[in-house]
Amino acid sequence: MYREPEGTPIFKEECQHCFEQKLSQQGLFLCLFCDHCCCHEHAYLHQSKTSHSEFVRLRYEFRQELSPEELQQKLQTETLEELADLESKVFQIVDGVLQEVVEVSDEQCLTAALIADCPPNQDYRYLKPAADSVSSSTCIHMNLIKYADGQHPNQKCADCELTKNLWLCLTCGRLSCGRKNWDGTGGNGHALMHATATNHSVALKTTSCCKSTQEVYCYKCDNEVPINNKNQSVLQKLLQQFQLEYILERGTAGELSLLDQVRQNQLNAQKQNANSGTPMKWDMITGLKQVPFENTGNTCYANSVVNALLCFDNTFMQNDHMSKCQLEPEKCFQCQIQRILFHSKKELFPLQQQPHLTNLMLSMKSYLTNRENIGKQQDAQEFLEEVLKKLPETFRLPRTRKEVHCKLCGFRQFSEGTAQNYLGLTCNFFDQVTETEQGMPIDLTSSLQADLFGTQKAVYDFKCKQCGTVNNKDEEQVIRVGQSYIDPLPQNLIVVINRLFYDKVFQKVNKLRTRIENAKEINLSILHPEPLLEEGIEEIMAFGFSFEEAQRALRQANYDKDQAVSLLFDNQVKPAAQETDHERLLNKGNQQFGSEAYQLQAFVEHVGQSYDCGHYIAYCKTELGWVKCDDDKFSMVDNDNINPENAYLMFYRKQ
Repeated sequence: MYREPEGTPIFKEECQHCFEQKLSQQGLFLCLFCDHCCCHEHAYLHQSKTSHSEFVRLRYEFRQELSPEELQQKLQTETLEELADLESKVFQIVDGVLQEVVEVSDEQCLTAALIADCPPNQDYRYLKPAADSVSSSTCIHMNLIKYADGQHPNQKCADCELTKNLWLCLTCGRLSCGRKNWDGTGGNGHALMHATATNHSVALKTTSCCKSTQEVYCYKCDNEVPINNKNQSVLQKLLQQFQLEYILERGTAGELSLLDQVRQNQLNAQKQNANSGTPMKWDMITGLKQVPFENTGNTCYANSVVNALLCFDNTFMQNDHMSKCQLEPEKCFQCQIQRILFHSKKELFPLQQQPHLTNLMLSMKSYLTNRENIGKQQDAQEFLEEVLKKLPETFRLPRTRKEVHCKLCGFRQFSEGTAQNYLGLTCNFFDQVTETEQGMPIDLTSSLQADLFGTQKAVYDFKCKQCGTVNNKDEEQVIRVGQSYIDPLPQNLIVVINRLFYDKVFQKVNKLRTRIENAKEINLSILHPEPLLEEGIEEIMAFGFSFEEAQRALRQANYDKDQAVSLLFDNQVKPAAQETDHERLLNKGNQQFGSEAYQLQAFVEHVGQSYDCGHYIAYCKTELGWVKCDDDKFSMVDNDNINPENAYLMFYRKQ
């Protein structure tokens, strides 16, 4: 039985199995039974899973033949509707062939027309929920503000010295600065703090207010409040109580609106990065594993991480999951992985497909995309951790061997750590530079060793179990607490540079500017422990014991020669199968390892002055050379210009 959508929004803008759109040569096919949207190729997949074989095809028929370049040029001055007609026809799969239906029944015609007229559902396209756009036009909080006589505010933020990007609380008249932009400019967020503390939810940006622009924001709705004929008078009365109604009559704004400011910031960023690469044409991009993902709402953190992961063939494995999965594709993480892989096989120009990660991110069901966080800038490392939870153990490190070593009495204690998905380097162990353009340079390999082995940061008030010695501040550290790897490292490896540092004086989190040196090629064999010296084996063997017996006795005696001899004579040396975890870990510390040399394949960089705002960019090593992946803008970068000193995430492959 055909489905009658009754005008409700449906997914009709792109194939749910890839990213092909109506501008492609074949167009899109919407199922007459369930309005599932797919391309020509994936219509067969849908039919095999559901037995639904009838579709309405939506395709743009151009009035004149245009090349991709000509079409892009014309769309800058003309709308798509002025260049092409949207064609709808009924198709059916008959004997394994998708073909046009010549004699269309009345029921088919009606259903096809209803589906074609349905508005598109954008919930799985942009990371700004539809509910927000509804609340912005129906926000009632401005109408609930009670009128009261207020004072004319000062011309600067009430909490700092800023005189730009100022927002007027329409409830009490307090003037506060706005939030930070991606590059650290803009404000200190005092308007948001005021709204949170007082529950005064509606504010007007005074510095951009004029006849043509009134920017009002509701913090409860977390969205802009459009000013129209219905609420214009309300805004005017609210401003009158603070003697500010005149700003609605200004001919020009004192500064840029938020939208114009964003555009200006993007232009400045492009100017700063003008020498960072040569823009790539779409026909070059189609040969890459990397995908030019559209930024659908602060998704640069996800776009950069996924493109870095695509450097590794075995991270996202091509399989037949999509043909068996019974979930809706936009809600299944594995289907979305296959969707990304399938995209790289389609040589379509950009207007025929616009890949994005909105569906992938929503399918993860992560706190990063819940209603509170959706559409907001997030941390690339946190997103990476969420992705790695759902992938095969491609980057899984072996378990560490934790060690407590007292240099005074020689006591050693070992335990087994947990396996991690990446190596971490904590910058504030080495450097705490936050304000200058360049921080302290540190060598990546030796710093990883110092961080892991515990030689960089002392552990105070730690007491030796054997002699009772305690680590005290301002004294030489006698007890070392660290870790090492006693198994070979994986073929692929991720290093996370933790640049966040909490400033106790100013009570805020800063971004450290530590410069990472010697990161293109690294040898991590130093992360394995030095073989423990087995002095005294020959002396013990002189008593008539074998090498294996002497070695096992030393391990069980924690390398105390006299105690080892006593254990042997008292016949208390346990066989290898009965050794404790501590003794087993002692034995593993003496094995030999092969090469642990790695070469950099990709890295993710954070551009911006603060951790809570900015922009993420990935640099990926491809068959064509190094490529800068800045959302959907790709450019070639000379190897000599690749410098990961400011990297946040680094991705390596063993040589």
